[in-house]
Amino acid sequence: MFYTSISSYYEYIFPLKREKVKFALDGLASNENILDVGCSTGKLARAISEYGHSVIGIDLDKDMISIAKEYENDKLSFYKMNMLDIDKNFSESIFDEILCFGNTLVHLQNNKDVLNLFKKIRLLLKEGGKFKFQVINYEKVLNENLNGLPTIENEKVKFIREYKLINGLIEFKTKLIIKDENKVIKNKIMLLPIGKDEILKLLKEAGFKKINCFSSFSKESFDKSKLPLVIEAS
Repeated sequence: MFYTSISSYYEYIFPLKREKVKFALDGLASNENILDVGCSTGKLARAISEYGHSVIGIDLDKDMISIAKEYENDKLSFYKMNMLDIDKNFSESIFDEILCFGNTLVHLQNNKDVLNLFKKIRLLLKEGGKFKFQVINYEKVLNENLNGLPTIENEKVKFIREYKLINGLIEFKTKLIIKDENKVIKNKIMLLPIGKDEILKLLKEAGFKKINCFSSFSKESFDKSKLPLVIEAS
């Protein structure tokens, strides 16, 4: 229910930024096959497909996928799917690139599942294919005992995000205020605060050889004092 309840407002909370699209497109040739894991309402997938690429988006939330499906065409399709089931639904060595943005990865609840996902992604990628993903820099969160992420606010919404460490996981509590509707939506979900070093270890164990870490989609050199963690692996 976490994402179902905010699906209609998702693009107001997280508008698609040009830097994210550019990062996704970087290094692609023409007419590539791309998988977007945790695609939400499909806005990124739509933007990428406009450059001539074939994109499949998956998400576990049916309402997010329902919104995304309104934009399907011969180069763009969406499916409700658990990310751990990708190997059951797609052939090996089929994708030129696999994306996983929006802190999607940490919805897995343990490192074993993360490694399992990395191995499946590696199998689905063509030789030389890239896995690009983004999470929060949880080493900073834990080291500094941060109690949340910066509030997102614009003319339409205010999105308050709080963190609380419980038994090795983070309880992520949110309050979404829809200003013109005078409406408040509260939610919470558990996240895995996996750090950069552990992620790199699991990527290597899954067979990735070349790994680059950044602090933004603009490929800013990784800085442990910053919250974003963006990784490109092949």
